[in-house]
Amino acid sequence: MEIPNARFMEEASLRLNFSSSYPYEYTSLTATPFSWMEATYRYTELKNILYGPAIYSGNQSLKDKGFDLKFRLIREGAYIPSIALGLRDLAGTGLFSSEYIVATKNISNFDLSLGMGWGGLGMANNISNPFVSFHESFKIREDAGKVEAGLFNPKEWFSGKTALIGGIEYDLKKYGLRLKLEYDTTNQDEVTSDISVRSRLNFGASYFLSDSFNVSAAFERGDQFRVSFNLKGNFLRDTIKKPKPKNVLKLNRKQLERYKEDSNIFYRSLNRSLRDESIYIQAADLKENEVDIAVASSRFYSFTRLAGRTARIVSALSPDEVEKINIHSMNGDFEIAVISVDRKEFDDSDKGFGSSNELLRKTKLSSDSDNPIYKSADFQPTINFPEFDWTMSPGLKHQIGGPEAFYLGQLYWRTDTTLKITRGLSLYTTLGFDIYNNFNQFNNPSYSTIPHVRSDIQDYLKEGKNNIARMQLEYMYSPKKDWFMRFDIGYLEEMFGGFGGEVLYRPFNKSIEYGLSVHRVKQRDYDQRFSFRDYETTTGHISLYYDFSDKVAGTLQAGKYLAGDKGVTIDLSRRFETGFTLGVFATKTDLSAIEFGEGSFDKGFYFSIPTKLFYTDYRRGNITFGLHPLTKDGGAILMHHHPLHSLLGDSNRETFSRDWRDFLN
Repeated sequence: MEIPNARFMEEASLRLNFSSSYPYEYTSLTATPFSWMEATYRYTELKNILYGPAIYSGNQSLKDKGFDLKFRLIREGAYIPSIALGLRDLAGTGLFSSEYIVATKNISNFDLSLGMGWGGLGMANNISNPFVSFHESFKIREDAGKVEAGLFNPKEWFSGKTALIGGIEYDLKKYGLRLKLEYDTTNQDEVTSDISVRSRLNFGASYFLSDSFNVSAAFERGDQFRVSFNLKGNFLRDTIKKPKPKNVLKLNRKQLERYKEDSNIFYRSLNRSLRDESIYIQAADLKENEVDIAVASSRFYSFTRLAGRTARIVSALSPDEVEKINIHSMNGDFEIAVISVDRKEFDDSDKGFGSSNELLRKTKLSSDSDNPIYKSADFQPTINFPEFDWTMSPGLKHQIGGPEAFYLGQLYWRTDTTLKITRGLSLYTTLGFDIYNNFNQFNNPSYSTIPHVRSDIQDYLKEGKNNIARMQLEYMYSPKKDWFMRFDIGYLEEMFGGFGGEVLYRPFNKSIEYGLSVHRVKQRDYDQRFSFRDYETTTGHISLYYDFSDKVAGTLQAGKYLAGDKGVTIDLSRRFETGFTLGVFATKTDLSAIEFGEGSFDKGFYFSIPTKLFYTDYRRGNITFGLHPLTKDGGAILMHHHPLHSLLGDSNRETFSRDWRDFLN
């Protein structure tokens, strides 16, 4: 329904919303990066207005995009209500821009909401604007739709017509029902003559089929019905039980004596037991009173869980003389950290005689990235290079909300191959084979006045239905402690090929990283085979990565983008204990708003859900979704296959300490 309240979802939640009430159809995605904040990306179809001329967009109705934000100002108490402040259609076209301050109080089974609204929510104009007493500028508000799309317009906020807003909700928990009554102050009959309003009271009911899904119906404006549904997920905790560490029988005296005669027996025992946990030895070294072991796994999302299960197996199989276990954690061919744990302290903690925090205080965390033990260890497993690996799966490509049709997409078969020539050197290939598409309806060529580095997306989709998305030779190594390098050459992404490299300095004991990337690239032809277009450029960025408190990470990149424009990209994200991540980004370059086009500057959001949250076993991988409201040439960044920060960003002392709870699990 139309009137907001001061209720918030639990943090780390996502909610998909759909609602239809003529002439509006809303589809939106709401996220809660903090318990006191909700952010919504909203897509609205206006069924009574055409997108454009019929020859161009047929009978497609107008579409509008916008961002909404809601902040909790005061948490509800025994005698005080929850109070929230909200901004609707932030940096949008202004068609649905509104601001509000609302209080909500729970009394028995009732939820009572009362507040003030401005903009679209203030059309009833039933009270004077209290902010006028601070400044006369709050008297007047620009007409909706006349503000420049894509820009923030704070001077319009909380200005113009003002109205009291309110609603009542009654919870019938026994039946899974929630009844709603609200006073609609949007006065949509004053906005357009196509809408009639016979009543300002809206009635509705929501039926909760589960905690995560509900359907709703409402009778609005005295003559219209609304239907809607909400699908919600919370990713703050992993609610699916995972398997405990496997039991490893300690060796008897006779077996331990054989180790002293032949250490290879120890290495073979380790290898066999670790493989039962899908952990693979990269190197091992049995010394008089300590064991060094390098391990890698594609099963565990958490490096500390991988290290903890390795320590448990090593402790069970090691001779009595071993006092210290050094686990060298690897990601790909990089040795990212060394965890040195006292064997007796670990065994005591594993048996419940100590906490993980106590064990952390007695454990040494360090890094020796340029001297990985797989180069010098006593045991180095035989690897028959080159190694070949491949995966196949269906995939989707699409454009949503264009003038030609709401959804234009392709179902295709994706094949990824990896040829590992030697440690650090690999050839990656991604091929796409068309199954079905409706790209023949594309009819929206780019009229950008700057190089078309992204805006020819329709030509790439239409002509590259069967494509070579990537064919890239990549080499990575660590020349010095905490310094990492990557070089690549080939077809780097669907639109560009070339060569270049990246350097990352990740001081292990700090929460900051520094990066530099430079590439010389040439634009690929639309069919994404072996030919190129004429456009070429040099692109690169200096990057700064920093982990703030409260699991918030920030990235600042400055440099030259694909279209030759220069500027800055800011990315802010929050990562929860499960690995679920929510983030937003924005890029501003030296292009003017006119040169950039609709939207004025590049911006968007993304989220990443670890796949382990949907399975009964541990596994790596993420379901990642990102959205640019518009595909523009300004602020376009080269798409990297294995950016170093994605491999090493979770590998400093702080992140190992953050995830230390997994070490004994």
